[in-house]
Amino acid sequence: MTDDKPPVDAADDLVAKMLDLLVYAPLGAATQLKEQWPHLAQQGREAAASGLPMYRTVGEFAVKNVMQKVEQHAGGITDLLASLGLVPKSQPAQTASEDEGPDDEAPEAPADTSPVAPSGPELSAPTADELPVGGYDTMPAVEVVKMLQSLDATERATVRTYEETNRGRRTILGKLDQLAQRDNA
Repeated sequence: MTDDKPPVDAADDLVAKMLDLLVYAPLGAATQLKEQWPHLAQQGREAAASGLPMYRTVGEFAVKNVMQKVEQHAGGITDLLASLGLVPKSQPAQTASEDEGPDDEAPEAPADTSPVAPSGPELSAPTADELPVGGYDTMPAVEVVKMLQSLDATERATVRTYEETNRGRRTILGKLDQLAQRDNA
């Protein structure tokens, strides 16, 4: 008979290592941390005090750069959304001389240069029944915008006239402008 060690010893060794890793090492670290805590806290305070001006400068620089990037991207996103007709185009800020007081006349509205269906005394605004889309008045602007691409230029002109004389939703009118520009290109 041979005296081979049974495989139980390997399992016992593994259990011992797991106990060291999961129980005894954390327990030892906790007791050391309790003893070293005041010393570690003092070292942290000294390190922060010596580097605080530098940390503050670096932080301010980082925040300033991030804000510049956000403003650049926000402007681009706003322009993109405006070009899609989802938000109104931004108006330039008024200067102090333009905004003097209540005695000044209200600024004149810019002339509408978008391609529009001919209108005037000879043409009346279409009714909801004359629109190329059934249930138009109950549709949210998002659905109308999606649907506009499937209409031809004459149908879109009818929708424009109706929208301008009724609800005047900027999102829809902006999308109509975009599609008209695409048609004219």
